[in-house]
Amino acid sequence: MMPPVGVHAFADESVRDRLYLVSAALVAPTEVHRLRVVMRGLRLPGQREIHLKTEKAPRRHQLVDAVG
Repeated sequence: MMPPVGVHAFADESVRDRLYLVSAALVAPTEVHRLRVVMRGLRLPGQREIHLKTEKAPRRHQLVDAVG
């Protein structure tokens, strides 16, 4: 049997110039459901996922403010 999860990690990577960047957000198991509900609520109608690369600047700022 697997031990209970102590933390969930959500990671993303990016390449800027020749620099490879990796970031991660650590979320307590008790907060994962709430976080997913909030993130789903930030999607626009018909949008299946959120990716900052495809968003315009004002929308990126809105998303970063909401997540931060």
